[in-house]
Amino acid sequence: MLELGEVDSIKTSNWRCEQDILQLDCGRFPSQLDFMTWASAWLTYLGAKINLRADGADRAQVYFVFQECMYILCFESTCEAIWIESLGEHKSQDVASILLALN
Repeated sequence: MLELGEVDSIKTSNWRCEQDILQLDCGRFPSQLDFMTWASAWLTYLGAKINLRADGADRAQVYFVFQECMYILCFESTCEAIWIESLGEHKSQDVASILLALN
């Protein structure tokens, strides 16, 4: 389990791949504000380009481009989930490219 904090502390072992989605395992689920702050820092650390940030009452999304592929990083407080989905045509390959970058 992972505490969201230092951006370089996230490694492949904290992610589960489930049907072309990467699910993040966190120890203490963050607040929405903490998530948005962490997401911006982490995506910048990865070298991703953030296109759009959107948030609502119990969810937040960050749309980003990584290695020429479009993704969405999602936060859902109701079910306490954080995950990444590819918005491209080759979802499995796209998700695999993020896992490789985390090594």
